[in-house]
Amino acid sequence: MAGQRAAPARKVEAVTTPALSDAGEELRWTRATRIATVALAVMASGFVLHAAAEVVVPVLAAFMVGLMLGPLADRLSKLGLPAVLLAAALAAMVALVFAVASVALSTPLAGWIDKAPQIGVALQEKLLWLLKPLQAAERLQALLKSYFGGGDKAALAVEMQGPPLGQSILAAVSPAIGQVLVFFGSLFFLLIGRERLKRSVVLAFGDRAARLTALRVVSGLQADLGRYFATIAVVNMTMGATLALALWAIGLETPLLWGVLAFLLNFVPFLGPVVMTAVLFLTGMVSFEPLVLSLAPAAAYLLIHNLEAQVITPLLLGKRFEVNPLIIFLSIVFWAWMWGPAGALLAAPILVAATSLWLEIKAAERIPLPD
Repeated sequence: MAGQRAAPARKVEAVTTPALSDAGEELRWTRATRIATVALAVMASGFVLHAAAEVVVPVLAAFMVGLMLGPLADRLSKLGLPAVLLAAALAAMVALVFAVASVALSTPLAGWIDKAPQIGVALQEKLLWLLKPLQAAERLQALLKSYFGGGDKAALAVEMQGPPLGQSILAAVSPAIGQVLVFFGSLFFLLIGRERLKRSVVLAFGDRAARLTALRVVSGLQADLGRYFATIAVVNMTMGATLALALWAIGLETPLLWGVLAFLLNFVPFLGPVVMTAVLFLTGMVSFEPLVLSLAPAAAYLLIHNLEAQVITPLLLGKRFEVNPLIIFLSIVFWAWMWGPAGALLAAPILVAATSLWLEIKAAERIPLPD
């Protein structure tokens, strides 16, 4: 009897094993297809973002500035101002800041550009100790090239023909003007329809529970990003003003120019401070004769920046916005490769927005929904 009961079991196993094997194979192919589809979608999105940089970058920058102005817009809207008037006033305020900064910085920047030949000669004299090894390496390379027969090739005379200077300048300025118009247009309409956009995102979900979750996520994201951008802007502005005063006390020319440059570069973690330190080091070498005094501008900046980065900013923002430094660096490298200097400026805000969105989604999953 035991043998008769065991036989059907083996027969069932022999019948079901190929079916289970086929199901597992189909599941693996389904997963592989999904992964390949996601990978192709990511690659296509990256290509589109790179190709459409002239449109995407100003729109994204307007979105970030709009989030920064969100708390101010909410407070002003409580006064009963029409949405169109409020958006126009805030956009005009941003345009006024850009215009005043451009006019104020054009004169000192033009002065440094006019002195470029003298600056080059002064740097060559003071950094001769650094240039000697490079010159020796160039002479060695020329010697090796002549020894192996690569130095006697006839030079080719190439005549470069191009458009006139005015046409070249116009071709370079026209895209910038278009991007500025896209930026302010996007900012204006974003400020007008920010509440409608928020409502549309929430209503895009079907059931009540999903809508409540989306409402919490969107509201939390807007509050977090508004707080982050406003805090960083105020901190960078204070740091730039403090640096300008310190450089004025040291006696460096055009301290306002260096203060504004420090304000802008401080939006780019790691790379911005490195560039600013190098600029002030070279400027100090050109402007002052004693070695100790020539190092004073860069030393003052490093002192102020470390105080801001290690004490003030963490104290104001807390641990919520802490991100792994490696991820920040890779984000800057990727977006700078994608969009150039504008991508480097937007890298940190994009990363903070993605981190805040992830934290809000995880927090919403843990909060019980009301009945």
